[in-house]
Amino acid sequence: MRKKLSLLLIACLVLPTLLGWLIALSSADKKADEEAKVVLKDTANQNADELEYVLVSQKNQLARVISNIKLINAVTPVLNGKQKSFTEEESTGVLRIMLGSVSDVDYCEQLTLLDHDGNVLVSTDAKMEKSDCADIIAKQTASENDCEYQLVKRGGKYCWQILYTFQNSEGLMGYMVAEMELKNCQFFFSTVTNRAYYDILVNDAGDCVYNSTGKQIGDKIEVESMQSVVNDYNSGNAERWGSFSEKINGKKGEFVYFVIPELNAAYIMAEDVTQRNRNRVSEFYVLLIYVILLSVIAVVAAPLVAARLTKPVLELTETMKMVSNGDFNVRSEVKQKDEIGELASRFNKMIQIIQSSYDDMKGMRDVLEENQKEIQKNYKHIEHLAYHDALTDLNNKSAFYERVSHIIDTMDENDSHGVMFMDLDNFKTINDTKGHDYGDAILVKTAERIKALANPGDCIARIGGDEFLIFRQNSTEEELKHFAAKLLSTFREPFHIKDETMHVSASIGIARSNVHGKTMGSLIKNADIAMYRAKAAGKNRYAIFDAQMEKDVNREAEILEVLRGAIANNSVHMNYQMQIDSANKQIKGYEALMRLTDPELGVISPDEFIPIAEESGIILELGEWALRENCRFNKELMDKGILRCPVAVNISAVQLNQTGFVEQVRRILNETGLPAKYLELEITESTLITSLVDTNEVFNQLQELGVNISLDDFGTGFSPLTYLTNLPIDKLKIDKSFIDRILEKESHYNVVDMIIDLSHKLNITVIAEGVETEEQYALLRELNCDLIQGYLFSKTQGKDAFIDSVLSKSRV
Repeated sequence: MRKKLSLLLIACLVLPTLLGWLIALSSADKKADEEAKVVLKDTANQNADELEYVLVSQKNQLARVISNIKLINAVTPVLNGKQKSFTEEESTGVLRIMLGSVSDVDYCEQLTLLDHDGNVLVSTDAKMEKSDCADIIAKQTASENDCEYQLVKRGGKYCWQILYTFQNSEGLMGYMVAEMELKNCQFFFSTVTNRAYYDILVNDAGDCVYNSTGKQIGDKIEVESMQSVVNDYNSGNAERWGSFSEKINGKKGEFVYFVIPELNAAYIMAEDVTQRNRNRVSEFYVLLIYVILLSVIAVVAAPLVAARLTKPVLELTETMKMVSNGDFNVRSEVKQKDEIGELASRFNKMIQIIQSSYDDMKGMRDVLEENQKEIQKNYKHIEHLAYHDALTDLNNKSAFYERVSHIIDTMDENDSHGVMFMDLDNFKTINDTKGHDYGDAILVKTAERIKALANPGDCIARIGGDEFLIFRQNSTEEELKHFAAKLLSTFREPFHIKDETMHVSASIGIARSNVHGKTMGSLIKNADIAMYRAKAAGKNRYAIFDAQMEKDVNREAEILEVLRGAIANNSVHMNYQMQIDSANKQIKGYEALMRLTDPELGVISPDEFIPIAEESGIILELGEWALRENCRFNKELMDKGILRCPVAVNISAVQLNQTGFVEQVRRILNETGLPAKYLELEITESTLITSLVDTNEVFNQLQELGVNISLDDFGTGFSPLTYLTNLPIDKLKIDKSFIDRILEKESHYNVVDMIIDLSHKLNITVIAEGVETEEQYALLRELNCDLIQGYLFSKTQGKDAFIDSVLSKSRV
């Protein structure tokens, strides 16, 4: 019986293992083939992309070389025909510039300047001749592209040439040709570490122009399927890329090719499959040895296992012995259906009855212990929640006051502690536009960034919304400034929330103990005031408290109170300023400007009340009122025959971010009856920068209504050219700061000239604001500026005075 059991155990162990090994080996071979093909294709694709990237990079770099003002000034007299040829000195100067530019173009070895007939004017290669560039010039002439590439064989070596044209308003002036030997391909192709892989570059004639093995260069490629792939692709009979299998020198190979149209060539990557198969044979023998070893182990172990299975009586005896010693957890494992099995079963039932009574008493004890642990855990959790913010796990306001107040109350006169009040900029807008999930995620990540910079002795708290308090012990003013600057710098790194990138900044106020307050409450209040001053100064900065700040806060509170009832109390009204055609001095438009007055505070500057209105959100109410009031007023002027031109209304970033802003404009136009083309929305660059919505989409919807878009304060922002090229802008207003100095500084004159010329090329009307003198007007007219706005022709006036000025001007 023991012998049969041993044989059965051996069969049950070895046969399934052998069968599983054969199935796994077959599946692994198939999967390995598929993975190898994928790796081959991905590697080839990456290298082809690298080569195309180098072509584009060379094109861009060569464009920068051609745009070199020194080079342009040096070669223009000859290229435009004003001078027949270079003098020896001029040729040396041009060559020096070109030699200095060779290093600016990746992998470039030669630069050659040719005239429009293809004659070599100057070259860093003394052997360069006209015939060396004839083919690529013919290719450029046929395509009329600014830039062309081609593979050539020159001086017994393969290289590629890239040609870029010199152009002026009259047409083609000449060419610049850069040249690179294909041996440099090793610098940008991905490194192939497996000897089974190699790279080939084939031209349209089927010649091998590059081979990573260094062999067969200049010969016809031995792979028959690839000899005409470039011509097949050019004639539409082949795809951009493909793969196939073919024998090379009697060995099977896998090939992947990518056609590179710019070079009229194909990049091939090949793998020697025989090497892969040799690796699999090695794996086969390793696994076979493993199966043999497993079989030997089974033969040795099976008798031992059988012997153990024949000893149930000994096991039952041992079990009874353990129970008699007081171990009631043990059970007999004998499962035989005979007298021994029956005895073991009844023995287990008897032990179970005894164990049940024991377990009941033990269970009651465990329940009591578990309940006690749960109560302790809940107590700790409740205690934690009482002193920590549930979202960020920072200290809450109570914990902050309790800890910091003790330090402040017991400090010496020479102690110097700092309290920082930090608030995220435009956080309400993020919650309103993206949702509270985004806002909560930003708060959590903000807390992590603060903790990463803080010292062990610092106390950090979130006291509500997006407000954070930071207490730093024994810190000088310079140390507090350094910490604040370092903290602000962490916000340069954007937040990544749900696959979206969000840029958030913060404002920080700083108050120091024994300098700005001696109690916890006064320090936090003054740090809060300093924080608001940082926001008023442009946000994304810190400010240290001083006495003037408190006066400013009181002033802002008074203005805010005026703003709350501005419309109902008629404290807000509109002034207007004409926009004059520079050619005939006719009125072509006018700008509406909001003004605020109060019986006690007097006239309040827009620079003072607009930021307060935006921060409080009152700008939404004022903006809608102004939009409706100006549309109604312009319609009234048109109906009375007084004036028929657009009115420009300033729009805040808060309005632009408002959901349904386009629908609000549409509704007001319908209510007032004003045609959309007589409404112009004026938006500053700062408004675009702080906008959280897709301004391009909003502007397109406004233009579909027929509303005009004007970009104000042009030149004072960070990326104005981006706005001109990407946004549908109708008018551009040159900032007054440039107009003020247009007669004083040549740089300002050149900037204004450039802005006007660029705008006209983009079909954008240009307005110069702040024109105050006849000299400024004369110069702007000479520069073809379309419209003029400023005190020279019209001051800002109320409705009645504006109408009188319009009527007076029309009678002249």
